[in-house]
Amino acid sequence: MKGVAYVVLAAGEGKRMHSRLPKAAHELCGLPLVRHVLLQARDLQPERSVVVVGRRDDEVAQAVAGLDVRLACQEERLGTGHAAAQAESELADFDGDVIVTCGDIPLVRPETICELVERHRAAHVTATVLSAHVKNPYGYGRIVRDGLGRVTAIVEQTDADEQTAAINEINTGIYCFRSRELFKALPLLSRANVQGEYYLTDVIGEFVKMGRPVGAYAAPDPEEVMGINTRAQLAHAERVMRNRVRQRVMEAGATLTDPATTFMDVQVQVGQDTTLYPGVSLLGETRIGEGCLIETHASIRDSVVGSEVHIGSGAVLTGCRIAAGVRIGPGSHLGP
Repeated sequence: MKGVAYVVLAAGEGKRMHSRLPKAAHELCGLPLVRHVLLQARDLQPERSVVVVGRRDDEVAQAVAGLDVRLACQEERLGTGHAAAQAESELADFDGDVIVTCGDIPLVRPETICELVERHRAAHVTATVLSAHVKNPYGYGRIVRDGLGRVTAIVEQTDADEQTAAINEINTGIYCFRSRELFKALPLLSRANVQGEYYLTDVIGEFVKMGRPVGAYAAPDPEEVMGINTRAQLAHAERVMRNRVRQRVMEAGATLTDPATTFMDVQVQVGQDTTLYPGVSLLGETRIGEGCLIETHASIRDSVVGSEVHIGSGAVLTGCRIAAGVRIGPGSHLGP
């Protein structure tokens, strides 16, 4: 989409993950979280993409290697507002709309991101917040509106009074801003809050003070905008993503005799009229041809399998290229 840039804030430590690995580098369905977030912009085809990483976060840089992205470094972790400001040098000559999102929100569908930009432009506002209505808003920033439904503030959980905490419309951490207006407002932020950080959410309040209109678009499915802060949330997101992959494969013409026990990573492709028995695992960048039969508990990783191939139970294939019509016996182990 013309005149759109994409900024991913991926410098968070993820302390609740209890891991030496930065949060954005944790894998989900075969890809790092930050890579999933970058894929959300594929339909937009942004003119420029920037990933903000933390100091010594080599794993996050490696996770986006090979993609057309620029890296910006947040030397000190002083909050989301401070993180967003680090992208300014990479967008200094850009004049358009910028999506700002987080590297730990992997389930958002590309069409939701496109709709956010379209709503933002149609409303002629300075900023548009992607919000969601949830049953339990605890822990999220609340969207505060005036009597006309306009957004007036986003209040973090730690700063919310009882009335504000009762609001069930939450901030997802995803925004569409007019780029130049965003970078004008960021230096105005203050750290006078419970966390002592620069909140990107406070930019909304600054726009309101200036009389600049702010809108909000509620995501159609609250599950899309679930952030990953713990291992349990990562496991839940894994189930959601794998269900999507299974649904895509079946809609394309493959048969899964027991979908719940069939594991496929997000990059896997399966041809028409291929049948997968229970317990099959297709991992990495595996491609399966048409009319194949893959029996129980076979595991195939980073392999290309031709059409009409029969793979027996318990076979393990890693980095293989299998010609059409081949039969692989039960329990076989094949390497590159």
